Amino acid sequence: TEASSKSAVAAEEIPLEVNPQAEAVFSRASFAGFNALPVSAIAPLETQALPTELQCVSFKTGKRHWYGEISSGVTTSMRDLQAREGEFIPYANGRAATESAQLSYNTELRLSIVSPNGMAFRTGLNYTQLNEKFDYYDPDETRVTITNVTGPNGEIISRDTIIEVGIRRVETQNRYRMIDVPLILGYELSHDKMIFAFNAGMYLNLTYRQKGDFISPANQEPVSFSSDAVDGYPAYKSQIGLGWYGSIGMYYRMNARTHVYLEPSLRMYTQSSTIEEYPLKQNYVLGSLNVGLRRVIF
Repeated sequence: TEASSKSAVAAEEIPLEVNPQAEAVFSRASFAGFNALPVSAIAPLETQALPTELQCVSFKTGKRHWYGEISSGVTTSMRDLQAREGEFIPYANGRAATESAQLSYNTELRLSIVSPNGMAFRTGLNYTQLNEKFDYYDPDETRVTITNVTGPNGEIISRDTIIEVGIRRVETQNRYRMIDVPLILGYELSHDKMIFAFNAGMYLNLTYRQKGDFISPANQEPVSFSSDAVDGYPAYKSQIGLGWYGSIGMYYRMNARTHVYLEPSLRMYTQSSTIEEYPLKQNYVLGSLNVGLRRVIF
C-alpha cells in the first residue's frame, strides 16, 4: 500500500550516525509505521474486575475448640484496711504494723471454649491461699496471777498475787483460703506457634476460710480467729462476693493438641471480707503469675 511504501522509504533515510536531524527522521518513521498497522492487528487489553472488599487472612480452621487447662503459680496480696469510724483509725494502724503479707499461691482448673474468630469463654475452679505473718512484740508485758490459799476445810484463807513483767512475743502464720469460680471472656490471636490471649471477667467466691491471730480492737492484745473454731474472734465473712479479673496469656504450641502457657493476672475484690460488726473493712487486690498446660479435649 501507499502507506507501507512511505514507511519503508522513511526507514531507509535514517542515517547510521546519531544526530538531531536523524532523531527527527526516526521519530517520523516510527509513527508512520504505527499508523500503518490495521486496527484489527492491535489486540485489546484484557481487564479483570478488582475485588471491592479486602479480607484478612485467617489462621483458624473453622472449628470451635474445647480446651482443658491446669495452672499454678505465685500470688502477691495488696491489702487495704479502712476504719469504719474515725475512732478506730489507731486500731487499723496497729493491725497494719503487726501484720505483713507473705508469698502466697493459687491453683486453677479451667475449661476454655475458643470459637473460630478467636473469641473465648473460660470457667472452672480456682483455689487461692493468702499467707500473712502476725508479729506482736511487747517489751513491757505485765502478767498478774492470783492464787487462792485454802485452809484444811477448803475455805479461802488468803490470796497470793504474783506480778510478772517481761517481754511477750507472738508470731503466727495467718492463712486465708478462697475457692472461686472464674467467669471470663477472652480473645485469642495466633501467630506461628504463639497464641496471645486477652481476658477479662469476674471471680465468684464460693467460700472464704481463715485462721490466725490479730490484735483485738478492745485492748490491742493478741486474739485468735478461725472459721473452724466456735470460740474464735468474730471478724470475717464466709464469702466475699465478686472479684474483677484481667489477664494476658501467652501460649506456645508444643504440638497440635498441647500448649504450655504463662499468664500474669490481676484480681480485685470490691467487697470487704469482714462482717459489718467488725470495726475495720479489709479488701484485697491480688496479683498472680501462673504457669500452665492446655490440652485439646475435642
